[in-house]
Formats: sequence, C-alpha cells, structure tokens
Amino acid sequence: PTHSIDTATNEDLDNAQKIFDGDESFLPKSEAAAWLGSTSPQNSRTRRAYMALFDWAGSNILSAFRQLCSKLVVRAESQQLDRVIDAFSERWCECNRNHGFKDKGRL
Repeated sequence: PTHSIDTATNEDLDNAQKIFDGDESFLPKSEAAAWLGSTSPQNSRTRRAYMALFDWAGSNILSAFRQLCSKLVVRAESQQLDRVIDAFSERWCECNRNHGFKDKGRL
C-alpha cells in the first residue's frame, strides 16, 4: 500500500525506535544520520517518527541538540544533515511552544 509522507507505518515506527535505541539490526549506527536525512518518503516518515521519540519540553536548544548528537553519528552529506536538523528544530519547537523564536527556521 502507498503511505503518505505524514503517516508513519508500523515499520517506520519500529525502525525509528531501533535507531533511537542504538539497535543496529536495522542499520549501523554510523549510517543512521545519513539514512534519516535521505529524501524517500520512508526516510521522511521515519525521520519524523525518530524525532517524536525525544521529549525536549523545557530543554534549551543547546542541550537538546547535544542529546540528539549523542545518539547519532553525524557524518552525513550536508543536505542530509540539513534535513535532520530541520526535523530537530521542528520537534524542539513542538516541545517548547513558547520558545520565543519567530519561526523554526530561525533558531
């Protein structure tokens, strides 16, 4: 079946959890950031599901980003990394609605 980019499948959720937990049965930890930053619908859904596993409510942006970087080996192409950082900023803003930034693109 075809899945929209917004609706994570059970497989997407499982893969996101494996990456989050450092379980390399899905893919090696060293490749996770690059995979999450790829453009396919599955990668986008999994990237969103992965970010949803973080609860950054009340965390400042720097400590939240450090937590993300402690889970991912950040060796990806710049466009892949940009997509991961965009997903990070979107999730951090969801967790911190009164963040004071004008928009998530200006963190």
